Amino acid sequence: MYKRQGPVGWARDLLPSTYGVEALSRSFDAHPDWAVVALDLGVCAAVGVLSLAVATWAYRRAAVR
Repeated sequence: MYKRQGPVGWARDLLPSTYGVEALSRSFDAHPDWAVVALDLGVCAAVGVLSLAVATWAYRRAAVR
């Protein structure tokens, strides 16, 4: 793999799309580690559920006003 450097590497690790791209790229390896792929996809799913929950909360709060 490559070496992550500085703040850009840290910011990259915080983006959920990074985990999706890494899961996709790992699935094309000769012998993929499916547990790591599932973990990466789990992070994407968790971010999606959390985003949906926050959006639902914000919508309900705005609709009451």
